[in-house]
Amino acid sequence: MNINNQSNSSNITVYQSNRLEALVTVLSQQLKSNSGQNPFTAETILVHSPGMSEWLKIQIAQQLGIAANLKFPLPSSFIWSLYQQLIPNVPSTSAYNKDRLRWKIYHLLPDFLDDANFAAIKEYLSTDERHSSSEYTDLRRFQLSEKIADAYDNYLVYRPEWLLHWLNGNNDLPDNDDIGRQEWQAILWRGIYQNVEQLEQSQFHRASLHQVLLEKISTIEPEALLKLIPNRLFVFGISSLPSHQIDVLMALSQHIEVNILWFNPCSMYWGDILSEKTLARLNQQQSKIALTNNEQKQNYFITGNPLLASWGKVGRDYLDSLSQRDIEFQDIFLADPRGEHNKTLLGKVQQDILELEYRGSAEPLSIEALNDETGKVPLMINKGKVDDTIQIHSCHSRFRELEVLKDKLLGWLESNTILPKDILVMVPDINDYAPFIDAVFARDPQQPEQSIPYSISDRSSLSENPILNTFVSLLGLPTSRFTVSEVLDWLEVPLIMTAFNIDSAELELLKEWIVECEIKWALNGEHKANWNMPKEDINTWLYGLKRMVLGFSLGQESVWHGTASYTSIEGLNVNVMAKLVTFISYLADLKARFTDATSPEMWYLRVDQLITNLFNPEEIIDADFISVNKLREANKTLLEYQQNNDAMVDVNNLIVQHFFRQNLNETGVSQRFLAGRVNFCTLMPMRSVPFDIVCVLGLNDGEFPRHVEPLSFDLVGLNKPRKGDRARKLDERYLFLEAVCSARKKLHLSYLGQSSKNNQELMPSVLLSELVDYLQESFIVDNPEGRMQTSKVKDQIMIKHALQPFNERYFVDNQSLVGLKSYNKQWFSSFVSGLKMQSESTKNNEVLDVESTFDPFSCHDIQAKLQAVDNQVIVELDDLITFAKNPLKHFYKQQLGVNLALNDHNLSDVEAFEHDGLQRYKHVQSLVNFQQEIEPKIKQSWLASGSFPPKAWGEDLLFDYQQTVHKLDATLEALKVGYSDAAKSVSSRSVKTSIEFQIANIEVSLRGSFNIESGLSLVKRLSKNVRADDRIEAWLIHLMRSLSDKPGPTFLLSHNTNDFITFSSIEQEFALAELQKWLQLYLMSTQCSEPIMWYGRFAYNAAVDMTKDKPSSALLKSIQGIIESAIEDERSPIDDHIVRHFGPDKPLPKDFLVLTRTLLLPLVQCQVEGKMKKIMEFMEEYVAAVGVSR
Repeated sequence: MNINNQSNSSNITVYQSNRLEALVTVLSQQLKSNSGQNPFTAETILVHSPGMSEWLKIQIAQQLGIAANLKFPLPSSFIWSLYQQLIPNVPSTSAYNKDRLRWKIYHLLPDFLDDANFAAIKEYLSTDERHSSSEYTDLRRFQLSEKIADAYDNYLVYRPEWLLHWLNGNNDLPDNDDIGRQEWQAILWRGIYQNVEQLEQSQFHRASLHQVLLEKISTIEPEALLKLIPNRLFVFGISSLPSHQIDVLMALSQHIEVNILWFNPCSMYWGDILSEKTLARLNQQQSKIALTNNEQKQNYFITGNPLLASWGKVGRDYLDSLSQRDIEFQDIFLADPRGEHNKTLLGKVQQDILELEYRGSAEPLSIEALNDETGKVPLMINKGKVDDTIQIHSCHSRFRELEVLKDKLLGWLESNTILPKDILVMVPDINDYAPFIDAVFARDPQQPEQSIPYSISDRSSLSENPILNTFVSLLGLPTSRFTVSEVLDWLEVPLIMTAFNIDSAELELLKEWIVECEIKWALNGEHKANWNMPKEDINTWLYGLKRMVLGFSLGQESVWHGTASYTSIEGLNVNVMAKLVTFISYLADLKARFTDATSPEMWYLRVDQLITNLFNPEEIIDADFISVNKLREANKTLLEYQQNNDAMVDVNNLIVQHFFRQNLNETGVSQRFLAGRVNFCTLMPMRSVPFDIVCVLGLNDGEFPRHVEPLSFDLVGLNKPRKGDRARKLDERYLFLEAVCSARKKLHLSYLGQSSKNNQELMPSVLLSELVDYLQESFIVDNPEGRMQTSKVKDQIMIKHALQPFNERYFVDNQSLVGLKSYNKQWFSSFVSGLKMQSESTKNNEVLDVESTFDPFSCHDIQAKLQAVDNQVIVELDDLITFAKNPLKHFYKQQLGVNLALNDHNLSDVEAFEHDGLQRYKHVQSLVNFQQEIEPKIKQSWLASGSFPPKAWGEDLLFDYQQTVHKLDATLEALKVGYSDAAKSVSSRSVKTSIEFQIANIEVSLRGSFNIESGLSLVKRLSKNVRADDRIEAWLIHLMRSLSDKPGPTFLLSHNTNDFITFSSIEQEFALAELQKWLQLYLMSTQCSEPIMWYGRFAYNAAVDMTKDKPSSALLKSIQGIIESAIEDERSPIDDHIVRHFGPDKPLPKDFLVLTRTLLLPLVQCQVEGKMKKIMEFMEEYVAAVGVSR
């Protein structure tokens, strides 16, 4: 420890140290010492954030055994309390606070718009790209008022002389500052001042009170002052204070003891402007460095430590500001006594910053020295393990960042030297990461040993609270489109479900009704007209509810006054429908009440009633009670603006919604911060308290430092900056410096360095790039035995991660992959399965023999697993067809009870302007089922159901479907005529049949039924293209019919082709053998733990190619090409179950070709395709082969 006292006559002392722990020790000892003040008087410690106060309480309690009777005000709050205590008639809040100022500006702006100086403002307010209505214009004016209030608030802190200059009647800026074309700011400020005066509000604000306070402190009797304030004051861990706040502390130090405990990363003087008094205080070495820096400050390459020069301007200006004043400095800089930490990457970086050195030199390096390896330190590599005190991870997504972090945390916690409370994880915006944090770190019952206790701080209330989100949305009802997804989101909130007495089962039933009634958006036709849409009730809530009521009343399908009845509501379900009617009626009533602009007082009453009706049940859990209380507190705040004479005009719902969104979205520091767990939080100034492990995620280019668009009319930004001005970018640079210096053992950094779409390299944050460059220039790899065998430091400390967590590099014991390790058992299992598949695929490619001896049907012992009933297993033909079309989907649904294609009841906010393939298929299928010309009443009912576009558009679409059916009927008629002419005897009937099989010593009964029309079995394909699964369905029916007592042809029909698709006649023995193969595969799928890795749509072309004797290599290549093109084709999306197992990067299972040959090759060989003009020829050949149909 190096303590250097530099004494002066003032009673203000700056304790500066590179370790906050040392400053806490000083603070604790000061608190412990007898200061002569009343023991019942609270000690006052100024901090910049509640997070710092929480950490201080813990540290003080650990050192003193207790932390009590302590106050932690913010500097601005403390100084305002001084105003109130020392200056008469100072209100609790100033009329010039920006939250009050925005309402005044909103009220006053219209009075100035005719002034030529306000022409730009007038033009801005008259142009609204979103909406031309007055509601949006008023909102635009309110939002502009907020920005103007921000600018004035900035002037009050950093340019108070400008405001005084304007009050003297000037429209320019004093000294050499230029107001440009912003004279309107001076005029508006005088208008605000006059408004405050007319309302007899206090004219006090921070700028006007500042000099009064300083005079009062200098003239007040010490005894009187000490009755109002404590006899000593601490300022802890604040990186920078504005000059006017330092002035107040200096004035107070004439009467009381003021101690500033400041985190200073550097023990040397590093300010760039020095007074003679400051130079006299410095020792010889510090003076030499300071003078060099001052003389050569324009040359980056000789500026002490490059990281400190680039990141430390905020602290540098603060240090210079303190150094110009009569302040006593006490240096408490700590270094590792054994020097072990300084040998690590992290320790060396921190030591360089502490000593103001670069590559071992406190003196500026020459250009020649910079270009060679002078002063570079060897990077520690021990048995292939690289120094990991600083590691940088390049990932593909935020989710992967967190997965990588979890594996690193598990590794650190495994050593038992690190506890979860010793780890801090910071991100630029916690709201972007919070859902992924919960997904990655939530406790997994299957892997409890991998659970890490964690807490998430700083989340905005709206981002995590559905009650607050719903409340804010409801305030926007007058401008809401009432989309079905939006309304159901509101209804799903538990408190609203309770308010309307709706349970979960009833909610699911309501969703089903809403989908089937084709409700999309808008209350009614008049509501639609607000968006320049036709004034039609169809697809609105009113129309959907009328359909429900009409259907229940009539009990049959009908059309009454243009409304089609909905008949699915029966019996007691009418009560559920009544609840939906009540809810929609309440929303419509809210919309009507919220439409008119009114005073904040009336809005208070409206909002209070809304909270009482929807969010205040008799029984409420604590979390919901807190949320409802937040709503009430925000509502009281709105009322206070009118009571304080700030909000003096009527406001519309959009402004009220905007107010509540801002008020409820403000983030306080969470109670969970520093709660003994891994802390996830947002990167905030002075949040970087020391932790053993500090992790910073999201260091992406353009995202950190976070970009805030500057105000185009902010005069501070438009003029030359002054020392002490705050800049967001500079604050965040200093924040990153604090984070690097706060890590005690490890510094974990990560960013999105690779695109998840094409793996393209992405740039990191400029701060991370600077750190990498610094490490590259400060260290040297002279024994490259570590990861990647490279001599570049960058390649040793930066790790590029794979897109998937089950990549082999995380599970292979390889010296070149040190630092890559996964603890996830699930991903390890996936990795092992991948290895097996890859091995099997390799063997398959090496053999290249379709006639493999491998038998996929004998690889499972199904006999022991089949659950026979009365020594017989019954299989329905429909189930077999469903399995054959998609074995993977069947496995997920039957074995796992999982359906990946769930689509939330197919809810859609969009009216039917056209139909997709599935909708087209359903409507054509309905027409086919009528088997006759559609009746006018049915046609009217369909068009009035809401599933078709309105009027002529819908009629044309229905006519097109009818034409499709007519084409199908024409094809069917040609087939019937051809077969009847050939067979001479035909019949139509429904055939039920049962075929018995012996599989694995178990009797299996295949039961099914199929229809015969004029002697034909028909599979009607109603979409444009005939697919492989359609052919499989027709093939299985053909096999089944061939074994029945009514054998005959089976045709696959499509309206989009003039060809016929059918199968040749087959022997019963052949049909029995083929069906047994499909049955055996089906039984294996229903009894085994792994799915059948096969899909007919991918295999069909390969089966066709097998008839051409193509080699296996060509078949495999063809299949992979089909898979790749099918998955990328958005017009014909592949089932999600298939995509999980097949893809361009996934090897085909070894039995894929064998199954294709076994199952599909017979289908292809028996398949007959031809032109309709040759149908007679085929029919005659078929009848001759099998005889006349009976």
